[in-house]
Amino acid sequence: MHTVNTIRISADPDTVYTTAANLLAWPKILPHYRWVDHVGGQGFWQIYEMAARRSGIPVKWLSLANFDPLERRIYFRHIGGLTRGMEVVWMIDPCQDGTEVRILHEFDRLKVPLVSSCIGKFITSRIFVEHVADETLRWMKTWIEQRAAQS
Repeated sequence: MHTVNTIRISADPDTVYTTAANLLAWPKILPHYRWVDHVGGQGFWQIYEMAARRSGIPVKWLSLANFDPLERRIYFRHIGGLTRGMEVVWMIDPCQDGTEVRILHEFDRLKVPLVSSCIGKFITSRIFVEHVADETLRWMKTWIEQRAAQS
């Protein structure tokens, strides 16, 4: 099972990538994020604890993150929380009117038994993950486009 969230942002891809890759700034620019803390690293993979809200419901997870500025990709592997085992890729690509951002979530490797069931994957993906990802993209678009308009 997988989901894809997509948005177009009226800005150049490098600006979008730099903003998206600055995980520690997310709580400042994304109102639904409670915190993002860098808690360590393993080579190219860095560990972040991330916490957000889904319609007021607090959610929290631990992620390995890997950044590829040349391809403008950000890779996440959830290693803690109810979404443990989920793989996420941010794909940031130029398009005719700016930048297209796609967030791909892969749920096949979920490790929490109740969540990894078919109904658990459906609830996790449709009710929580897609909503938080849509909010993230919408607020990031707003932040970036407002900054571009002020320049």
